[in-house]
Amino acid sequence: DPLWHFRLGYAYYYQGREREALPEFQRTLELDPGDPDAGMFLDWCRKAIDAKEREGVERVDPVLYTREEYAAVMDHIERHFGPVENVMMEIVSPDIRVNIAVCPPCEAHDYYVLCTVGMGARRMDIPADLAGKELDRAEVMIALPPDWRVGDGEERWYWPVRWLKILARLPIDQDTWLGWGHTVPAGEPFTENPNVAGVMLVMPGAFGAESFGCKLPGGETVNFYQTITLYDDEMD
Repeated sequence: DPLWHFRLGYAYYYQGREREALPEFQRTLELDPGDPDAGMFLDWCRKAIDAKEREGVERVDPVLYTREEYAAVMDHIERHFGPVENVMMEIVSPDIRVNIAVCPPCEAHDYYVLCTVGMGARRMDIPADLAGKELDRAEVMIALPPDWRVGDGEERWYWPVRWLKILARLPIDQDTWLGWGHTVPAGEPFTENPNVAGVMLVMPGAFGAESFGCKLPGGETVNFYQTITLYDDEMD
């Protein structure tokens, strides 16, 4: 199926894995010689490979949890935030893989909880005076009303997912860290309410103190922070 090979090549290409993408686009053209997109991507792959060889640039794999660490984080989420209904898997991950675990309304709480799984695989750059306080790994979460259309791609429903991913990558993009009490301005309205100015990170107090941190198999702690939206006056 040429479309199957094209999709596989497309996924490899946008992960920066041009050497693996190239034979998939070649196979696509063998099965469907008239596919113009496959020819375009094939050309892009060859140019990217040549450029990397000239510049000595190697592909960088995303930083991931080990299988045991991932299992520990998922177990922590289910024990403290509710059964996980599904996980929104991230396909293209240039730095870290930010999946989103979805805990639907349940007997313990009548609202959705969405939580990142993957942000904590990479240690954040903590200030020197806070070194040793186990603040360099984190995941972020948000609570949403029970009638929220989780999984809907329309921006009015999707913005919480987008913001969880923004927060997860902010320490990488800005060479910084996130922790309790930190605020992040929106820059522009990101909900239907134009007065929402940004978000603040707090401890997920409604779930008890044991929910604040997950111990990984190696003994390190991943901190969990709840995302709260702020109005203009609250941000001030």
